[in-house]
Amino acid sequence: MTKHDISSDAIDTTTERSPLLSRQYPQHHDSRQDVETAQPPRPASRPGHRRAAPSIASIAGSLHVPKTHNPQVILAIICVVVLIVSGSGGLFGIPMTRILEDRLCHEYYGRVRTHAELQEPIDEELCKVETIQSKLAYLFATASVLEAVVGCTFAMPWGIAADRIGRRPVFAIALTGMLFTGFWGMIVAYIREIPIHYYWLGPLGHALGGGNAVLSATLSSMMADILPEQDRAIGFMRIHVSSMIGNLCSPALSSVLMPVVGPWPLLWASQAMTAVSAIAILFVPETLTHHRKTSGPDENDAGVGALDAGSLVTRVRRSLVELRDSLSMLKSRSVVLLMLVTLTMMPILFSTLQFLPMFASKRYHMPLAQTGYIQGAYGAAQLVVVMVVVPWISAMVMRPGVPRAVRMPDEKTRDLVLLRWSFVALCLGTLAMSVSPVLPGFVCGLVLMSFGSGASSFVKSTLAALVDQEHRTRMFSLQGIVDIMGSIYALPSLAGLFTAGMKLGGLWIGLPYLGVAILCAFDVGLLAFVRPPVVSLESDHAGLTSDSESDTVVEDDSF
Repeated sequence: MTKHDISSDAIDTTTERSPLLSRQYPQHHDSRQDVETAQPPRPASRPGHRRAAPSIASIAGSLHVPKTHNPQVILAIICVVVLIVSGSGGLFGIPMTRILEDRLCHEYYGRVRTHAELQEPIDEELCKVETIQSKLAYLFATASVLEAVVGCTFAMPWGIAADRIGRRPVFAIALTGMLFTGFWGMIVAYIREIPIHYYWLGPLGHALGGGNAVLSATLSSMMADILPEQDRAIGFMRIHVSSMIGNLCSPALSSVLMPVVGPWPLLWASQAMTAVSAIAILFVPETLTHHRKTSGPDENDAGVGALDAGSLVTRVRRSLVELRDSLSMLKSRSVVLLMLVTLTMMPILFSTLQFLPMFASKRYHMPLAQTGYIQGAYGAAQLVVVMVVVPWISAMVMRPGVPRAVRMPDEKTRDLVLLRWSFVALCLGTLAMSVSPVLPGFVCGLVLMSFGSGASSFVKSTLAALVDQEHRTRMFSLQGIVDIMGSIYALPSLAGLFTAGMKLGGLWIGLPYLGVAILCAFDVGLLAFVRPPVVSLESDHAGLTSDSESDTVVEDDSF
């Protein structure tokens, strides 16, 4: 989620030896300082070498949209874009769930023989039987698995494309793929003669752009590029809270509007918001810049020749080298443990998003349209925690005057400690939600869970501290792939536990959240073995050592 100012920098053609992020934005100690980028020198045209055709990035850069280079302004614009994108997803979920639930309800009661029967409404309370809810949960779970498989297949190629042609074009392409997915779901929901299982074809749209994993990776790279280390965790957290506000407050808006306008206007509004975000990203400058390493004539000739050849074999070989370079980051034990934590985070996320309305509607006998208020309360609690509580704690533990028992020696250690306590809060919150027989107790568990809202941001900040600048984009892309792998089992696991809980009855209906609580406890154990990077004057662990803020080297506990 990123982009480019044609007046201040240009994207140069790179060779396979060009580093991932060959030029970064300078590190800032004053957030008001403007971000400067330099125009890389272009090699002189030589006989026998044709000039490269205009790239997608250069075409995108020709759009004369006024842009800013102040890091804090860039952060604010990105937060708005993330809010719109996530809000569109949150606005889409409850209406689509209700429409598909109604379709399954008609099939269950056999009211599918005539068009009039298909259009005849059925009391929503009659749709809460175990069979319908189980089918609905597995319908979304299977779609989630297919989306994860498609995303996992295409995330790395599109991540590499973002490192070559720029973040903004890839961001816009990914949003286009998401639009295709949404429109296909609407077609299946509207034309009831289409079998409902054709809904599973929608995730194929994520082949265009790579889906959420690529959006998250490009955004994370931008944040690491433009923000100094001391502000990075807070920057990630603001992005995270923007996403969560959109995801959790837009369902509350759905709850207000659905009884008045019905589900379909909300679905169209969601699609319009996704399209608007692709336009809004044009106001964000490109943080990706390239420069050629100083090299002899032979190396330059070889690079130009490789680019001119453009052969499939060369590109495949280049991609394999980049993939091997990305996997070299897994030499660090702490990076591996954080990736394992990332693998277990998707069930936590899904338990508060798409799964929550189905669970609350069934357990507490409330209409789906009203479940958005529960998510809205959770979003409000997250906003307070991330915008007030966590920044206050982050600043307080770094003050010299605080007791030694709570004072942190540096930002890296602080982020790791807060990450551990975030998972403790997530564990306690989901445990309370699993055993609560009444709605107020369930909401109290959500509020307690909100104190772990910064976990995702602290994971990203800690990973950024463990990996040097030139490998951060690949590391975040790898993390995105791990996120997708988590998506493969997250919703199916929740759906399976939900079905088992409904069969067992009683308090066992909270089995999905008990499973999430056990996962969080497992993460607390993993994080006990993660160590912050140690600053040293020695070198060198490839891809795991360079400290971006100084001339020192960061050493980590490698295997």
